[in-house]
Amino acid sequence: MRSTPAASEVLQTAFAVIMLCTMAAVAVSVFIPEVNYIAGALALLAMVGGILIAARRTRIVALIIAGVGTTALLVAWLGFGLDPSPSVLLDLNQDFITMIAAVGLLRLIAVSGDATPRLRGRAALVRTGWVVHLVGSVINVVVVGLAADRLRVGGRLALADASLLSRSFMTASIWTPFWVAPAVAASRVGETNLLGYTAIGFCIGMGLTAIFALDNARARTAEELRAFTGYTLSWRSAVVPMVLVVLIAIAHTVFPDTSVPRLVVVAVVLVVVVALIPREGVRALPAVVGYGVRNFASNRSETSILTSAGLLTTGLLALQTVTHFALPVAEFSGWTAWLVVVFITVLSLAGVHQFITFSIAASVIVPLQPEPTLFILSSTMGWAIGSIVGPLSGIANFLNGQYGVRNLELVRSNLPAAAVGLIVALPVLMLIDVTL
Repeated sequence: MRSTPAASEVLQTAFAVIMLCTMAAVAVSVFIPEVNYIAGALALLAMVGGILIAARRTRIVALIIAGVGTTALLVAWLGFGLDPSPSVLLDLNQDFITMIAAVGLLRLIAVSGDATPRLRGRAALVRTGWVVHLVGSVINVVVVGLAADRLRVGGRLALADASLLSRSFMTASIWTPFWVAPAVAASRVGETNLLGYTAIGFCIGMGLTAIFALDNARARTAEELRAFTGYTLSWRSAVVPMVLVVLIAIAHTVFPDTSVPRLVVVAVVLVVVVALIPREGVRALPAVVGYGVRNFASNRSETSILTSAGLLTTGLLALQTVTHFALPVAEFSGWTAWLVVVFITVLSLAGVHQFITFSIAASVIVPLQPEPTLFILSSTMGWAIGSIVGPLSGIANFLNGQYGVRNLELVRSNLPAAAVGLIVALPVLMLIDVTL
C-alpha cells in the first residue's frame, strides 16, 4: 500500500494518538471496568491503523489471521447460532498492546548499566546473561541496546555477543509480568496463582539463561573468552526496575481481579511521569504524551499482529465451542505441555509468529481445562525458545535493524541453545505436572 510521505506521516500520527487513547482507556478500566469495552473498540481501530502503515509482510500476515478469526466467528454465529457477548467480541488483547507501548516509555528515563566489570570469561558470560535477563524483564528491549552498545567493537556487534543477548533477553518471557507472553497465556486460563507461577518461572528463566550463557562460550576462541568482561549493572540503573516490581506487587494486592498488564500500564506511566518531574516540571505529562505521539507508530507491527491474533483466538475458541472439536487426549499432562513447547518452537523456526502459534494452541488446549501454571509455563517456554530461532521474531529484527546482525546467521547460532532448551523443558514440565 503506497502513500505519499505527508499522508504516511498523518497516518502514523493518527495511529499514535489512537494508541494513546487506548492506553488511557485501559488505565481507567482498572478503576472502572466497563471502560474496557471502549479500550477494545479502540484496539480494533488501532489494528486497522496499524495494518495501513505496517510493512507489506506484516500487513499480509495480520490480514490473514484477522480474516480467519472473523470467519470463524461468523461461522459460529450464523452457522451454529452462537451469540457471543460484547466482552468476548471486544477482548482483542488491548491490555497487551498498551503494555508494550507503555514499557517503551521507559526509554525516557533509562539509565545505562555500565559499571566497572570485575569478572571475565564464563563467569562474565553468566553475569551478562543474568543482568540482561533481569533488567530486560522490566524495561524490555531497551536493555539489549544498552548492553549491545557496551559490547560492540568499532561499531560492530559480534555474532556471539548478539546470540548471548538474544538468548538472555528472551528467557525473561518465561516469567515476567511486564511482558506479553505470560500475560496472554494467563488470560486464557482464568484464575492463576501469580506469585507461585512467577517464582517457578523465574527459577526456570534464570537457570536457562545460565545454561545458554555457558553454551555461548563454545562460539568463542579461548583468547576471546579470557578477554570477555561483558556487561554489568550499576545500582543507579536498578532503581526503576525495583520500584516497578514493588508497585506492581502492591497494585496486584489492592486490585487482585485486575489483569497484570493493566497494572503495568498504570505503574509505568506513573513512574515515568514522576521521574520526569525534576527535569520537566509541570510539563512531565505533556512530555510523555509528546513522546507517545512521536514514537508509538513504531509499535504498528506488534499492534497489528497481536490484536489480529486476539481476534483469531476469539474466533477459534467460538468455533471450538460449537463444533466440540477436541484433541485425542483426555488431559493436559507434562507430555502434552512439552509438545506445546515443540509446536511453538518449530513453527517459529518456520517463520510463524509466536502470537499465531499460541492462538492456535490455546484454542484446542483451553477446553481441556489445563492446570494454569503448567499451561502458562509450556506456552512461555515455547515462546522464549521459539523467539531465539525465529527469523522474523522481534529480537532478531531489532538486532538486524540496529546492529546489522543477519537474521539467519543469528538463528543458526542459536539452534544449539534451542535444542538444549527443548531437552531441558521436558523434565521440567514433567516435574511440574506431578508436583502441582
